[in-house]
Amino acid sequence: MKYRKILLSLLLFLVVLWNTNALSADFTNHIGMQFNNIRAGSFYIGSSKTSKNLQKDDRNHKMMEPGSRQSGEGQNEDISDDLHYEKIPLHKVTISQGFQMGICEVTLGQFKKFIAGSGRNDLLTADFKKSNCYGDDAPVVTVSWHDAQAFAKWLNRTKHASDNGIYRLPSEVEWEYAARAGTTSRYFFGDTHRQLDQYAWYFNNSNEHQHVVAQKKPNPWGLYDIHGNVDEWVQDWYSETYYGHNSSEHNPNEWLQGIFRLLRGGSWCNLPKGCDLSTRVATTPDTRDRYYGFRLVRQPH
Repeated sequence: MKYRKILLSLLLFLVVLWNTNALSADFTNHIGMQFNNIRAGSFYIGSSKTSKNLQKDDRNHKMMEPGSRQSGEGQNEDISDDLHYEKIPLHKVTISQGFQMGICEVTLGQFKKFIAGSGRNDLLTADFKKSNCYGDDAPVVTVSWHDAQAFAKWLNRTKHASDNGIYRLPSEVEWEYAARAGTTSRYFFGDTHRQLDQYAWYFNNSNEHQHVVAQKKPNPWGLYDIHGNVDEWVQDWYSETYYGHNSSEHNPNEWLQGIFRLLRGGSWCNLPKGCDLSTRVATTPDTRDRYYGFRLVRQPH
């Protein structure tokens, strides 16, 4: 009996230790955002199978990956020119400088601190309140690319003097490099979606809304909700030909002029095909939707 109690105590200690370390991070900032170090290196971005379609961004329907329009799954059959789904052609890219990636998507609680601190009460629209009713630890949604930029600027303005990092959206290449975490498969855990329930909130298990961050398993570099939960804004302009001609560096392609900005990762409303690591979504930077959120990177000096 004595040894059984000792064994049970040891097991309890290990469980507590694992839970404590589960959300450990390499850096935590002044509002509790956690970041992990992402080392420099090379990888293959994109997919050997490419696809492109135009599909209407209708908030009363599920957004689905092109080619997945089976009946009875809430897909939107309307075609419009305001939303692009595409896969990047497979090619090698070098990340020349390391960075830090947020281990979680920006939460409602963190975004509320920005609203209160910046006086941006105009963001508290009826749509925003309706879409963000799942607790402060769920990812914020109904935020545009411009809103994400404003949040990053506020962080840079209000950070502690000891914080010498610069907060920004990741470039598209940085996002996929960190998301893949050294893997080469469709998902960071493999080429089939059979294990997706363990790693993502998506169409099959989300009950049609976002969920508290970090409830699913992380990728090998400790990043949560890479697949699903919410689509994540990245810095880049969308270019149909950019990745066929010039993608040798990780910097955002801000030299381009465009109409659309990009989101990656898939969301709670996507089928598995819409959550794989090479799928990209392009839409206008002022779009706010209940599928759209973001995570930031921190670039140390």
